[in-house]
Amino acid sequence: MNLNLKKQLWMKPFYLPQCGNIVLYRCIFTTEKRTEINLRFSADEHAQIFLDDQYFAEGPEKGCTDYWYYRDLSFTVEAGTHTFMARVSSFPGDWKYSYMSIRHGFYCEDYSGLLNNWECRL
Repeated sequence: MNLNLKKQLWMKPFYLPQCGNIVLYRCIFTTEKRTEINLRFSADEHAQIFLDDQYFAEGPEKGCTDYWYYRDLSFTVEAGTHTFMARVSSFPGDWKYSYMSIRHGFYCEDYSGLLNNWECRL
């Protein structure tokens, strides 16, 4: 599924099963020179972030229906083509003992404007 939008904030696949699942969100981007990327992300429920196939970060912290958390990231990439990925896990059901899922998805607010051609796969 291609999520080709200029300013992508909350993303989710067209279809989600009603059982535990992992969705991979991927954005391939190119820079002409060394570039600093600043972004804010969140996920329902939890995301592991990778840059060029290397583990980079994860988050957000556990929240609840009244409090939603985000994580800010800053990193620098050299000139060339890069892959930014988020592996988002979601486990619908009982909220008492672990992360809770209200509406699966991945939120990415990219201030550089480079992360704008997203794809996802369930």
